[in-house]
Amino acid sequence: MREFSKAAGSMLRRARRSQHLTLNDVTALTAGRFKPSVLGGYERGERTLSIDRFCELAVLYGVSPDRLLAEALDALYEHERPELVDLTALEAVEEPDPSKR
Repeated sequence: MREFSKAAGSMLRRARRSQHLTLNDVTALTAGRFKPSVLGGYERGERTLSIDRFCELAVLYGVSPDRLLAEALDALYEHERPELVDLTALEAVEEPDPSKR
């Protein structure tokens, strides 16, 4: 669980920084709902983050929560992912002619 918190926090930090927001900016934008120390704890993976708060921050940062979650999971499991198969390549494969059997 701790590793997931780190991955999710890292993605939140990246999203926040991409919007050029400081921790204090987020506190101001949320009328104090998210304190800088709490945000920092989330981003370092030191604090557990509810899915509601994760989604709220993602939306605030202009990122779809499901995309941000997928990026966190990709980062967490990048070495355990199975090899991807390009299904579009199937279109190029000729089907065997049943009359030639």
